[in-house]
Amino acid sequence: MSPARRLLILVGAVALLDLTTGLFASFIDVFGAVEPPPTWVRVLELALVIPLLASAPSAFRAIRPHLRSLPGSRVALALMLSYLLGSVVVVLFRTEAYPFSNVGMFSAVPQSVDATAPRTEPSVVFVRDSEIVAVAPLREGSSLSATWSTGWDYKTGWLMLMFGTTHSVALQHAADVARRNGFERAARALVHFDPRTGRTLGIEPYRRQ
Repeated sequence: MSPARRLLILVGAVALLDLTTGLFASFIDVFGAVEPPPTWVRVLELALVIPLLASAPSAFRAIRPHLRSLPGSRVALALMLSYLLGSVVVVLFRTEAYPFSNVGMFSAVPQSVDATAPRTEPSVVFVRDSEIVAVAPLREGSSLSATWSTGWDYKTGWLMLMFGTTHSVALQHAADVARRNGFERAARALVHFDPRTGRTLGIEPYRRQ
């Protein structure tokens, strides 16, 4: 295959992705509709997709020997290919369908929710003398900030948010980790934090909400 044809196929794949993702409204668009592109853009994308579709049969013939050489049963191979095909379709049409993609976690955020405003959530803190270090529920800004002070990443903070303030066993596990890291104990608390960075803004005594 010539470099020019490879480039054309690559551009066609990008055009196909944009074309399919604009065909149907996604759950993401419920609270903020995306303006459709001009008609000439769609016509150009269709023109770029045609060579891509024309190359599909030859591409399948090229990969078929590799598929047949894969180890395992034909049933397992068929299931794997079905899953991959379903995942591709889900990505192309920018939708969510179990089990090919996550369903519902971040599909739509109401406009009344300010994602940048400081939040207050029950969580777990490590205590050492007068020092109190919060295990922030959200620390997704960087890998460095995610492990600052405690070595716990944001996923652990999220688990503490979900279970550390409601289950004594989870709190006991947190206390064991706290002592192994030089702290005296772990305790429940209300943590004020910046949801964009996970930076702790304040800590209050825990009270059930």
